[in-house]
Amino acid sequence: MIINTHLFGLGKIGFYYELNKKKNIKNHFKAIEKHKSFHLKTIHDKDPKKIKKFLKNNKFNEENINNLKIIKKKDLVIISVDTNQQYKVLSKLIINTKPKVILC
Repeated sequence: MIINTHLFGLGKIGFYYELNKKKNIKNHFKAIEKHKSFHLKTIHDKDPKKIKKFLKNNKFNEENINNLKIIKKKDLVIISVDTNQQYKVLSKLIINTKPKVILC
């Protein structure tokens, strides 16, 4: 079974540590990428520079960037934003969609 996964936040733990290959630091993106049961369906970040950096290093369908409409009830959402921003992201998710599992 493939689990569609949606990653909110492309900062340090979400993706940025991936760019520092020397330190072998794990992040949410790497965990999704390595596990064959997970498929990264959408990425979300309010910072266009982080999205650009992600796209520079990964092939990704640009229609699936910051697109809440793609999230389905059976999907997994990973929220890797600063703690003070988590409530805002959660509220937006709950209003617009109701995923099965949310990991903060």
